[in-house]
Amino acid sequence: MKCKFWQKRGWPYIVGGLVGILLIIGGTMLLDTATENPYQGYQNSSGNENAPATITIEVAPALEECTGVGPQQCMLIREVPPAGDGVWKLFYDQIEGFTYEEGYVWTLRVNVTETENPPADASNLHYALAEVVDKKPVL
Repeated sequence: MKCKFWQKRGWPYIVGGLVGILLIIGGTMLLDTATENPYQGYQNSSGNENAPATITIEVAPALEECTGVGPQQCMLIREVPPAGDGVWKLFYDQIEGFTYEEGYVWTLRVNVTETENPPADASNLHYALAEVVDKKPVL
């Protein structure tokens, strides 16, 4: 007794089903890649994947209006070259241990760690001050 499904539908349905499964798997892999820690490449030399990444950033001398959960003021930061592209970016988070003062360009070394299960409206990255490298007044 032959199966009527195969007689009526045949290989196009099998191939279509396999293509659909591959698209789902590929989409999941793309999302996983897109949501990884952007500072993954800066892991410390110990090789411990749980160790924080350390980056050097500059903080602009003035805050900028931005909108997160609601209207707020954000710091502008940029990575110190050669790692960064030199463009100032809005920083919606806080840096633990750092107290911002307007009128200065700050150069900071910051430890970045991934947090598990962050709140829905929060970043999955935690920033902590490692060292104040420089603090220059802006005239």
